[in-house]
Amino acid sequence: MPERVFRPSLKFALAWYVIVIVLCLAGVYAYRRFWPDQPEWVMAMPVVLFFIPLRMHLRRQAVKLVLRGDRLSWQSGLLGKNTRTMDLSKVQDVRVQQSATQRMLGIGSLTIQTAGSGEGGSITMDSLDSPHAVADLILDLSKREEIERRRAPGPGAGAQS
Repeated sequence: MPERVFRPSLKFALAWYVIVIVLCLAGVYAYRRFWPDQPEWVMAMPVVLFFIPLRMHLRRQAVKLVLRGDRLSWQSGLLGKNTRTMDLSKVQDVRVQQSATQRMLGIGSLTIQTAGSGEGGSITMDSLDSPHAVADLILDLSKREEIERRRAPGPGAGAQS
């Protein structure tokens, strides 16, 4: 199976980029139309608004869920990385949570629970696009891995005398 990478949705960051661009253009228009005697550096102030979507964009890049072979990895961090890897055959529960707004936008939170892990052992990814499709994929792969693991002979299961 090829590697599959899932990241949080870019929808909110893109919406904020559009909002900030519109506000900047409105600010330039208002500056030119109503306050032409103000110093020109005042027009640079709306650029500070770009930190809102930029921060959202960077936070999105800092988190990813990777399906690779029979493993599931959750990675977070931009410079330093935290990685949690689990066998797909150990996945017991995949839960999707969506608010009404998230349902309209097609995003939601995905929580993955593994065998033997307590509440602190779960992985949650927020604002994931098509969370139900990702949950179904993980559960299907988990079942397939569990079936293959049961079929494979264990160590020492060869010819016996």
